[in-house]
Amino acid sequence: MATEIKVQVDKLESEAEWARWKWQMSMLFEQYDLVSIVDGTRRCPSQPPTIATADVVKEFKVWKSDNGRAANYIMSALNKQNAELVLSCTTAHECWQKLCSRFERSSTQRRDMLFQQFFKAEHNKIVDVASYIARIQKIFIDHNSELQKQHSNTLDESVLLGRITSSLGTEYNEFQNVWEVIPEEQQTINLLTEKLCAIELRNRSTIVSQSEAVAFEAKSTAGKKNNDLQARNKRIQALKQKTKCAICHVKGHWAKECQQNKNPQHISDGSKKNTNNSGHKSEQISFSIDVEAGSIDSWICDSGASQHMTANKQYFVSYEKFAAPVPIKVANKQTILAYGKGRVNIELFINSRWRRSHIKDVCSIIKQLQLENGITERM
Repeated sequence: MATEIKVQVDKLESEAEWARWKWQMSMLFEQYDLVSIVDGTRRCPSQPPTIATADVVKEFKVWKSDNGRAANYIMSALNKQNAELVLSCTTAHECWQKLCSRFERSSTQRRDMLFQQFFKAEHNKIVDVASYIARIQKIFIDHNSELQKQHSNTLDESVLLGRITSSLGTEYNEFQNVWEVIPEEQQTINLLTEKLCAIELRNRSTIVSQSEAVAFEAKSTAGKKNNDLQARNKRIQALKQKTKCAICHVKGHWAKECQQNKNPQHISDGSKKNTNNSGHKSEQISFSIDVEAGSIDSWICDSGASQHMTANKQYFVSYEKFAAPVPIKVANKQTILAYGKGRVNIELFINSRWRRSHIKDVCSIIKQLQLENGITERM
């Protein structure tokens, strides 16, 4: 005895799944020779009388068995909500008709809907071209089926081929010229699918190659930036070996990194020594820049200055004049007199963006120092 293969059909949940579900069920009915039961061509024979012949009784029993199997297949492939639609039906044909009336519009409405879908379809690059062709072909077949029901002339396959080629993207423009050269009797849906899939595969390979090239270029650029950063760090270290710290006067580091600068006792002692000739303690000058920490590519030029000075009073947005000039000792051990202090607005170029900030307590002097420029030139 041959083993019967069990076929699994997904349950019908919504109208969106109807076309696929209907096709699966149709194939199932074909497999078990139940199509005539479902479409109603095999009608239920009359109830055989008591004295009926064996053939009449057998025919009735066979029909009842086939009808029960078909109805059971339909019911087992419906969810609870859709199963309630067919609970009042007594035959598989009635169940099928009830579902068709629920999920399919009238023949005229369905024909018009399929017609609009067919001529409005456009290829989306997210969907592969083979799936797109299959969807258009299914709409085309369903539309012709509705035309046959109304005894109207069906559309020729050339309409389907022309609709597919005209709804593709710009990357297939050259193919349309090639397709027109192929003799019309050789133009088939299978040949069109084969050609378009080959072009799609070639286009995807080109995109992958371009992506790999961009990734390689980005990696090379990152490597170059790292090399530039290492070279710059080496130049800074070499400069530190040539210049003295503005605090301890020892080569090898700058004032920002000086240990004495981090010692509170040293700062206290230094502030006591910084007095003017009149016996008044000079004000400790400092500055602050409101800048967030940047990436590893960000760096700050340490000039070694403990006080910032300018000879141009136009830079000040606020200014306070000293009662008496305050002496300031610079890196070359010279003394410069400051006549006032104030706030100066500045602009900083950080991470390819300009940021506005300010420097507090900038001293006003007679002439500007050139120390910063000298350091910059040596770099």
